[in-house]
Amino acid sequence: MAARRSRLECVPCGMVFNSAQTLRIHLDGSLHDLSRPFKCHGCPLVFADSASRDVHERESHTRLRPYACTVCGMTFARDHALQNHLLKHTGDKPHACVLCSESFAHPGALVKHLRTHTGEKPFKCWLCPKAFSDPSGFKVHIRFHTGEKPYKCQFCPKAFVVSHHLRHHVRTHTGERPCKCEHCPMAFADPATLKRHQTVHLLKKHLKCSVCQKEFRLVADLNKHLKVHTGEKPHQCSRCNKRYLSLSSLRAHVFRAHTEIKTHKCNFCPKSYSDSPNLQTHLRKIHSEKIQLTYVCAECGKEFFRSDSLMSHLWWHLKSE
Repeated sequence: MAARRSRLECVPCGMVFNSAQTLRIHLDGSLHDLSRPFKCHGCPLVFADSASRDVHERESHTRLRPYACTVCGMTFARDHALQNHLLKHTGDKPHACVLCSESFAHPGALVKHLRTHTGEKPFKCWLCPKAFSDPSGFKVHIRFHTGEKPYKCQFCPKAFVVSHHLRHHVRTHTGERPCKCEHCPMAFADPATLKRHQTVHLLKKHLKCSVCQKEFRLVADLNKHLKVHTGEKPHQCSRCNKRYLSLSSLRAHVFRAHTEIKTHKCNFCPKSYSDSPNLQTHLRKIHSEKIQLTYVCAECGKEFFRSDSLMSHLWWHLKSE
């Protein structure tokens, strides 16, 4: 029988690892640095001061994000994160690259960009050949080796390697859609989905109808339009054989012509009918002991259970005169 694979536990935080190597990586990081005594209550991360820990907990483990962008509605856990975000709307990019025409809103972004010119990747993984130009990408990469997922969802058992993945996931529970399209009323849970959607607005109308020169973005829209010129009506009603250009037109026809809408409801039971005569017949047969025929037509003597039925009947007399 094969020996059971040993599982190694980190004593300070209780995390379990499959190998001594991944445990050592976990311990060698800043996670259990004695200079960071403030441990997060929701994950193994630790911090040098309580304020940083509180911000992390608010951002990663609660829905509290009190700083809202007045332009697009996105919310943030920290004020400086909001201020950085606002630069995207103002377009202000004061930090210019000396090697090309690029400029950046934040100095850190400029430093990262300069490494694309120099090729410098100072943050090297000691478990695989990968290297990184910035420390944040390096830290995230190490978590894929250790299996550490510190960002846990408060609504379900899922956990994530990076905080923004958790943030986007939480919106599937809350229904929050802060990323609004500038070109239409649609909104989305994350910037990536918004960006994919916005390509619809950016596409040029390059498909032209050969008959009337009308332009379209999508082949499906052009093909639908061409049926107007050809007279083709592919959608046929199964009840009366009428044909329609679009499926939506066929559905509207079926609803209007073949759907019996029962608007006349009985006051004594759940039954309903499509017209008043059928309701009157039902009332006489089933509920005669509960009602009195008090509404009588002065023209023909016909009796009704309701005043509105009598009024409708009298209107018929007026039209007949």
